[in-house]
Amino acid sequence: MTMQPFYMSIGLSSPIIMRGHLTLDGLLGGAVFEQRGDEMDIVKALDDLPLKKTCVDGSDRPLYHASALRMRWGSPMRDVSQVKSLNPNRLYDEDFARLRQGRRLPKINDKFPNKIASYIAIGAPAVWFFGVGDIGRIATIMRRVRFIGTRRHGGFGEISELSDGRSDVMLYPVSGVDEHTFGLLDEDGLPARPMPVSVWDSLSTAPQPIVFETWHNPYWDRTCATKCVVPSEAWKMFRRSEDPKYRVCR
Repeated sequence: MTMQPFYMSIGLSSPIIMRGHLTLDGLLGGAVFEQRGDEMDIVKALDDLPLKKTCVDGSDRPLYHASALRMRWGSPMRDVSQVKSLNPNRLYDEDFARLRQGRRLPKINDKFPNKIASYIAIGAPAVWFFGVGDIGRIATIMRRVRFIGTRRHGGFGEISELSDGRSDVMLYPVSGVDEHTFGLLDEDGLPARPMPVSVWDSLSTAPQPIVFETWHNPYWDRTCATKCVVPSEAWKMFRRSEDPKYRVCR
């Protein structure tokens, strides 16, 4: 693989919904799982994405040089409510079925209730990531991605199409940057993605908010959460989506 610094821009034709931080390795890992998960060792695949890796002391999982999603600050936001339900034909344990957020609708049965879940939809015309990796292989993975973010099956986070029918996903090589920190730190030397505190301390002495966060795939597995620093802009966005007094609805 030929690793080089790059920016990746994604045009969107519908608002995007995010929960926490959407990193480029999370996006690529989800795409690999959806495209080939039934015919490969998925754990090995998630640890072998076409991105530069950094070893983390005390962990067998790599930290990828892949930023969290960025967008134009001030993009309009609006509240969205959707019904979520569980498929009674699938197997769930009771802890999974005990939904913690949202208000419940009348139950289909005692074990698997529906619920109304609330989200923040962000009307960003485009989002972007940056990191170090194999641009050709990343482009191949992204070629079949049509939606990004949360609630994709509801039409949120749809990637725009260009006039020739190709997805509006552009990758640009970058020169004159430090490959050792690009994708981990932003242009101001602040965290560009969630990373363990031990990694941050090896890169900078600047104080940052510390939160319990998952820093590797699968990001939904909160049992893997540990003390991390997170991107300042993503941290503000996360707080806005959690605290009603910061919501901007247009």
